[in-house]
Amino acid sequence: MKKTIAVARPLMALALLSIGLTNFSVNALAGQESVSSAESRDRRPFDVKFIDEMTTHHLDGIEMAKIAIEKSFHKELREMAKKMMTDQQRDIQKMSEWRERFYPGIRSFDKKGVGMNMGKLRSKSGVEFDLAFLDSMITHHPGAIYLGLEVTQRGQVRDIRDFGQNTANKQLNELDKMRSQREAWAGH
Repeated sequence: MKKTIAVARPLMALALLSIGLTNFSVNALAGQESVSSAESRDRRPFDVKFIDEMTTHHLDGIEMAKIAIEKSFHKELREMAKKMMTDQQRDIQKMSEWRERFYPGIRSFDKKGVGMNMGKLRSKSGVEFDLAFLDSMITHHPGAIYLGLEVTQRGQVRDIRDFGQNTANKQLNELDKMRSQREAWAGH
């Protein structure tokens, strides 16, 4: 298994870079240690780390989607935000069930201080809001793509690995759509 991960990480890094996901440390993806000492002391199973981090990630996405439903200028963006919110709420429920079933009693990730600052987004309106929302989501989605791909290599539970792959695929599709929307709407 370690050999598979050692080979998969550089391939994952190349794949993420090829689609423009440069917000992550290539050294970390390549397997070179660049994690904080707190993270390196975290002995929870990787599936638990994934569930906790993806849940936090989805909660941020849901917050952004709620703002978009309220403030978006384009109907298509409001509809996309509603779908994202519904999908991610369902994902959180599924992950919560898995956490209870497969890893009962393991402590939760401390979410204190984690999350996105939504103030800048809330201050925008009209098309300016839509572009800011898309910029935020275009930056936000690579996190879920990375987490999803990482759990496919390091996860222990098949359902969770499959969920990670599906999440990465879904987020990649949404990322492509958002990039196209941003390009189309930036000229108006």
